[in-house]
Amino acid sequence: MGFLLFRKALRGHRTALVLGALLLLGLQLLIPTTYEAVGEGRFEELLDRAPRGIQAFLKAEGHLLSLSGANGYTAVGYRHPIYLVVALGFAVAIAAGAVAREVERKRILLLMARPVHRTTYLLSRWSELAIALAALVAAAFVGTVLGVTIEGLHDSVALSRFLVAALNGFVLFLAVGNCALLLSAGVSDGGRATALGVALSVGMFLIDFLSEIWSPLEPLGPASLFHYYDPVRVAALGGVPYRDLAVLASVAAVALAGALVVFQRRDFR
Repeated sequence: MGFLLFRKALRGHRTALVLGALLLLGLQLLIPTTYEAVGEGRFEELLDRAPRGIQAFLKAEGHLLSLSGANGYTAVGYRHPIYLVVALGFAVAIAAGAVAREVERKRILLLMARPVHRTTYLLSRWSELAIALAALVAAAFVGTVLGVTIEGLHDSVALSRFLVAALNGFVLFLAVGNCALLLSAGVSDGGRATALGVALSVGMFLIDFLSEIWSPLEPLGPASLFHYYDPVRVAALGGVPYRDLAVLASVAAVALAGALVVFQRRDFR
């Protein structure tokens, strides 16, 4: 029964998911193919002269990009607003629809009347969230591979680093989605659950952004999940950000556990 619920829910998002995946694939394909047109070293120079706000938004300090070349240029796509908005939009939308939207439409009573445990139901909806996010991140990585191949940048771009950056992004989006799922588990209105999820995402992004450009707020940076997502640094320096992955995975696990507890204790009568 849990698998049937999962399959039905995922089928309802398949058109939007395919379009979102194609959009991210095209975005990440486009960025490396423009590297030589911009000119090696020129992008780093332009970004170094850019306002501090732009550098903070991309988490792309000029000195770091000057060392990274094509790696850093390509990695900027993983902080691109379109990439973040699409992935986070899916995370919040699916999480909000898992419980709150079903309660709003009164379908939760029918679902709970079936021979399916509440934990099974919520985990099936969580699986939908995880697979959708994995598909979006995978599409973006495939776009990077295609772009690097078309532009002939294999000698300049270490694709293994982008696998790590993609994993870092997936865990970030999953953590945000799980937090939105926790909110959804305790709310009876889909619109409110979505608004809360969006507010949470935007609020954490602003905390991370402001902590980068305003020194008095710098101590607040670690309170944001976005503090633990820096694809430019991963692409430029290599290595695996174990601490960042551990923090994001821990938040995701705690939020999912919280959602299960809240959902178990809710009375839908």
